[in-house]
Amino acid sequence: MSILIFESSATGYFEAGCLQRDLAQKGLDRNAWDRSGSWFSGGVRQLYGFLATKQDLDAFNQHSQGSLPD
Repeated sequence: MSILIFESSATGYFEAGCLQRDLAQKGLDRNAWDRSGSWFSGGVRQLYGFLATKQDLDAFNQHSQGSLPD
């Protein structure tokens, strides 16, 4: 699991939203992530993307070696 951090600005938020919408159109959004039983598709890692919530970041921090700033 990885997190992509965008610039902390209106532009960064806009770019994150564009990526989320693009992945949602391809069926690779939060709903697909929640339904998926595997991180792989056809033997290749599958990329999913959505805007993270605080709970997402907390879960990421629990399972990563480093942690994200609050």
